[in-house]
This record gives sequence, structure tokens and C-alpha cells, in this order.
Amino acid sequence: LPQADAVGAASFPTPAWVAGAVALMLTAAPELPRAWRRTAVWTLGLVAALRVASGTGLALDLMLAWVHGGASSVSVGLIVGVPTRLPSPSEVIAALRENGLEVSHLRLAAPWARPGRLVADGEDGPLFCKVRSAAERDADQLYRRYKRLRYQGLGEERVAGDLRSLVEHEALASWAAERAGVRTPATVAMAAVGEDAVVLVRHAIDAVPLERVDDDVAERALHDLWHQVALLRRHRIAHRLLRPANVLVDRDGDPWISDLSRAVVGADTRALDLDVVELLVSLSLQLDADRVVRAAVAEMGAGTVARVLRLLQPAALTGTTRAELRRSRSTLDALRAAIIEVTGTEVPPL
Repeated sequence: LPQADAVGAASFPTPAWVAGAVALMLTAAPELPRAWRRTAVWTLGLVAALRVASGTGLALDLMLAWVHGGASSVSVGLIVGVPTRLPSPSEVIAALRENGLEVSHLRLAAPWARPGRLVADGEDGPLFCKVRSAAERDADQLYRRYKRLRYQGLGEERVAGDLRSLVEHEALASWAAERAGVRTPATVAMAAVGEDAVVLVRHAIDAVPLERVDDDVAERALHDLWHQVALLRRHRIAHRLLRPANVLVDRDGDPWISDLSRAVVGADTRALDLDVVELLVSLSLQLDADRVVRAAVAEMGAGTVARVLRLLQPAALTGTTRAELRRSRSTLDALRAAIIEVTGTEVPPL
């Protein structure tokens, strides 16, 4: 019996124990301070390394234990759900004031707005505050990795994994678009809120997303929207989420380009073409395809619109637009026919 106890002690922790500990750590991670999360990761990693170094465990077994633990944690998150950890309004206000921005009365930007999309009263008018959390960053990175693996060759860009770097990237893209003459809300400030959130502040505009415009979109606004896209293209800025949800229409009917969180500055031509495809399809789901194409050709030229015919397929679209397209399968055919008719282009070979 003493010998059996010694063998059991030598084999502890077992791969099953490691898998359970990894699952518990990953599941509880959103509720733990960053220092505790790092301590837990280093502790489990050290335990695994000591087991391999002492010859009491196989590296492959421990690697599989980490994989199983991670898969278990993800399964729990998918079934039960993961709470959104966002800072409180008072924490956001305190962080902005610490960075020299006097704000008050923080509230949700609109009834349909996502969590963390807020509006505050500033000294010079209302400010739009976009709070990004570590959980949102993780979800964005997971989507990017999936898209790179699932749809290879579509130019999905690698971005920095640090949350602050991601927000700085969005601020840079917004600044570049503004300098290019694109109508987009001006960036005012950026501030860290605690350890796991960053807020980006812009001037708020009195506008609604294009997808929520009840009346038919005016011809002038449609042409103006494609003019904004032409400016982005001329300055090599790829939006990468260019759909009606990210186009705001103000009280004067002027379109504004918003949410450049995944934009690429200095983009290649393929990324710019994908922007055109995304907006052509998403607008055609809401408006007449012939109107959309004629406005695009008038502002961007027949050659630019005709060259995207080869990319006119579901794989080139964002997940949201693909889902909407499944409910209107005739849209792509109607859009393709409109492009061929308006530009005078022949059907491209597949």
C-alpha cells in the first residue's frame, strides 16, 4: 500500500486533473483580475513542464489535456453563454476625465445599439463613446482566424492582438479617412478603462444606420455614399465592413462612414474590390439592384464596378451579408445582370 501511494503521488497531477484545471481556469478567466489569470496560466504551465522533466508524464498526454480542457471551456461558453464584462458608466467617465475630457450623463447611444456603444454630454456637444472589451477582442480574433482558414485568398489582414493596439488601429484608420475627405465622425480621444477595456471617443452625429431608414433612400444620398467609397478607394483605405449597418444617414440625408475597426490603410486592390462587392450586395438587399449599380458606376466608373464581377459570390461577403443573402437568393443574379447591362461587360468566365 505505501508503494501504491507513492506511485499515485508521483503521477499527480494526472492528465485528467490538468484538463479539469484548464477548463476551470478558462471558464473563470473573465471574472478574474489579469494578474490572477497570468498566475493561473504560469502555474499550470509549470506543473506540466515539471511532469515532463521528471519523466512522470508524457508531453503528448499533457498537450491533449490542455486541448480537452480548452474544448470543455468553449463548450460551456456556447451552451451557457459568456457574460459581457464591460466597465460601468462611472468608470468610463472617470477614465475620460483622467485623460482631460470632461463628460457627463453617459447613456446607450440608441435603443438598437450594441452594449458598450454609448453617448455622453461633452463641453462642445454630444460624444460617441465606443467601449471595447477583451472579450470583444477575442471574438474578433476568433472570427478572423476562422475566415483566414475557411476562405483563403480573400486578404484577411493580421492585426495586433493587444486590445489597446486594436483601438489605436481603428483611431488611425478613422484619422486617415477623415484626412482623405471622407465624411466620418472625427476622433476626439482614447482612454484605457481598467485592465480589460479601452474607450474610443468621437463626435456624435444625429443620424441613423442606413439599414434602418424606413423611406426609400434619396438618389442624391445614394450617389454621395458611393462618392465616399470612391474617396476611400482613391486613398487606399479598405473598410472591410462596408454595409448599410455601418453607414449613418443624418437629418440632411448625408451619408457618414462609421466603424473602421477592421479597416486597412494602404490596402491592396483586392481588398478595395471586396469593399465594392460588399456594399453592392448589401445595398441590393435593401434597394433596387439597378439603382445601386448605376449610382456606383456614376461615382466610381464602369471599369471599377465591372472588375468586381468575378468576386460576386457569397464567399467574398461578410457573415452578416451572407446570412441575409440566403433569404433572398435571387439578389446576386439580379445584381450580376445589372452590372453587365450598365457597364456593357461580358459575363466573366468562372
